[in-house]
Order: sequence, then structure tokens, then C-alpha cells
Amino acid sequence: MSTKLLYSLDPWRAVRNELSLVGQVALIELTRLNAIALAGTDDATSQVHYQLSFTRSREGDKLVTGRVQARLRLPCQRCLGVVEIAIDVPLSLGLVTTEALAEALPTDLEPLIVIDDQVSPLALIEDELLLAIPTIPRHDEGDCQAPAPALVNNQNQGANIASACTEKAPHPFAILRGLKRDQDH
Repeated sequence: MSTKLLYSLDPWRAVRNELSLVGQVALIELTRLNAIALAGTDDATSQVHYQLSFTRSREGDKLVTGRVQARLRLPCQRCLGVVEIAIDVPLSLGLVTTEALAEALPTDLEPLIVIDDQVSPLALIEDELLLAIPTIPRHDEGDCQAPAPALVNNQNQGANIASACTEKAPHPFAILRGLKRDQDH
């Protein structure tokens, strides 16, 4: 059993050796996930816990099983406040080299297509978390925060400025209308 997360490994060798990876990784190391998650101030929202086991099924399929857990702080799509979402993803992946082999996997396994005999556990963890994020993260009904009054006034001022700009702007096809008149004469 290993507690250090490897950045790249040979999955076939990992299966032969029945490698297990257990530990945690800082959210900041998962750059794609970090781009959409809000910074956490405590350990619970800044760490991702993982458990990955490379094994073989009874039928001989090469597998990656385990669990990925995190508490992510995301912007609520209803009120734009911070909503904390607990994610607990069980993993059951079949290691394959082609899409044809992926289609032959049992239905309870998701395919993980291995390219160049290398797998990045860090990318695997990040992919699973990204797939587990709700499409529209939001607070439960009634838990949203009301927007600050200053923001409402700023939005109204922005709308007034935008409408004033569109009123003063010339029509984009006014020049074409003038050219058409010249051709008709």
C-alpha cells in the first residue's frame, strides 16, 4: 500500500503488483477543478481524499477501483453565493486500450482507455471529481443569500448605460442603405 500519489504510472504493472494508492492531494494541484472551485479556508475544502486499487476481476478484466471524496466550494448558480458540496465518487473502471475493448466490458464498469501504457492518477482523480459536480450547483430551496443592495443598483446603472449606448449608436446597415440608393440612381 502506498500513500504517495504518483503523477504517472504503468497501469498494467500496477495491476500485476496489486498497487493501492491512499492519501490526499491539495485541491490547488488539480488545476482544472481549481479553476471552477472557490478557494477553501480550511482543510476540508482544500484537500481531496482518494483511494485507488489496481486489481483484476474474476473474469480477468484489469480494474481500477476505489473512492474519491472532496468538499468543494462552488458558486451557487441561483444567488452567486458560496455553496459547499460534498462529493463522494466510487470508482469502478476497466482498463482497456481500444474503444472496441471498452464496449466489451461488463455494464457495471466504466472504461478507462489507456494511451501509451501510462495513466495519471492525478488526472484520473480530477476527471472523476469534475464528472461528479452537479450541472447547476446551487443551495437548497430557501437557503440562497439575497444579493447585496449595492450590486442591484450597479446592475441597474449598467443596464441604463448600455441602453443609452445603443440609442446613440448608428444602425449597422445604414451605410449599406446609402450605397443601395447610390446604385439605384
